[in-house]
Amino acid sequence: MDQETLEAIRLGLECFELKRYDQALPHFEQVLRTNTPAPQLALLCGVSCFHTNQFQRAEEYLRSFLKIEPNNEEALRLLSEVTHRISDTQPKDSGNESALLIPAVGFKELFASKSPVLIASKGGLYDARTYKALAIQQPGTKAEEDIQEIASSTCELTGEWMSLRGEWAGAFYHWILEMLPQILLAEETGFKGKYLLPYQAAQYIHESLSYLGIPLERIVDIDSPWVCVEKFYCFEKCSREHFSSLSDVYSTLRKKVCGPISASSSRNRLYISRNGSHGYNSCWRKIVNESEFEALLSSYAFQKVHLEEMSLRDQLTLTIQSEALIGPHGAGFAHALFCKERSLIMEFMSPRYINYCFIGPIRLLKHRYYSFAAEVAQFEEYQFGGNVLAPLEVIEHTLQNELGM
Repeated sequence: MDQETLEAIRLGLECFELKRYDQALPHFEQVLRTNTPAPQLALLCGVSCFHTNQFQRAEEYLRSFLKIEPNNEEALRLLSEVTHRISDTQPKDSGNESALLIPAVGFKELFASKSPVLIASKGGLYDARTYKALAIQQPGTKAEEDIQEIASSTCELTGEWMSLRGEWAGAFYHWILEMLPQILLAEETGFKGKYLLPYQAAQYIHESLSYLGIPLERIVDIDSPWVCVEKFYCFEKCSREHFSSLSDVYSTLRKKVCGPISASSSRNRLYISRNGSHGYNSCWRKIVNESEFEALLSSYAFQKVHLEEMSLRDQLTLTIQSEALIGPHGAGFAHALFCKERSLIMEFMSPRYINYCFIGPIRLLKHRYYSFAAEVAQFEEYQFGGNVLAPLEVIEHTLQNELGM
C-alpha cells in the first residue's frame, strides 16, 4: 500500500471520527478506486452516505460489503434502515393508508395503527386486512414469505400494544441498549398499553423489565410466531446514531437498573470471556491466545467471567462495581452503561470485523476507552477469521499506564 493511499485512509478515518462524513467519503472512495484490498472501507462509505442522506449510494456500498461479510450485524442493520429510508421517499400504496403518525415527545415519531396489525416472530409488520407490509418497520426485520398461509393461524389480542419483537431484538446488546430505551420513551409519552415481548424471550429480558417498574400485567410473552393486535404503536428503533440525543433516557435507564443492586466498596476488574462452556466454545469473536492473555491479566487482578451463563442480577452485581472491563467485542460490553464512571474499557476486534457500537455509553460515562484490532503484516491474510489474536505487548503497555502494577 503506497504512501498516498495510506494518507487517504488516515484523512478519511480522521474525518469519520469527527463525524464529518461528507469530507470522509471522498478519501475512502479514492482508496477504493485503487482496488486496494480494504473491504471495511465499503462499509465506511455506506455509513458516510447514510449520514449525508445519499441512501441509494449507501445501499450500493453496503450490499458490496455484505458480499464479503454477509453476517456483519452492523451492515445488516444499517442496510435495513437505508432501505426503509428509501421506501419512505417513494409513494405509499393504498395498503398503507391505515397508518397515521402521532408526534412523540422528545423522540422522532410514534406510529399508531387505525386497524389491526400482524406482527411476525422477527418483528415484521403487516396490515391484517391485506397482508401488505406496512411502510414503517423496525429496522432489521425481514418480510416473511407466504404470509397468508402463515398468518392464517395467529394469536389475536385486543387493546393497545407496542411490539418489542425484531430480527435482533432479543439479543442482549440490542435488548439493553435499543429496546429498553424504547420502553422508557413510551412510558414518558404516556403509553398505557401492553408490551409484546420478543418471540421466545430469554430470562434476562423478564429480569430487566422488573427494574423498569413496568407492571407484570402489561408485559406479555406470547409463544406464537404470529400475533394480531387490535391497535399497534411503535417507535423508530433506537440506535447508536440516536445516542447523543437520548443521553437523558440512557441516564434514566442506568439509574433504574443499578438502583436495586446493593452498592459496595469493591472495584472489580473483569475479563469478559467468549471462550465459554455450555455450547459457547464454538462462538465467534473469541480470544485465540487466551491462555497467554489470561496470564497477563492475572498480574492486574482481573477476574474471568462468562456473563452469558449468569442471571442478569448476578451480572449487574459484578459490573456496577467494576472499574475495568476487558475482552473481545461482544454483547457483554453493553454493561459499559452500568459500570463505574470513568472506568477502563479495553475492547479487542478481528481486523475482519470492526464495530464501535458501544461508543455511546462509553462517551456518556466518560470511560477511558481503548480498542485494538489484531495486527496483520502487509499483504498477509489474517488467519483467525472473526476470532481475535490479542496483541499482548500493546495490552501490557496499556495496562501498565492505566493500572500500574
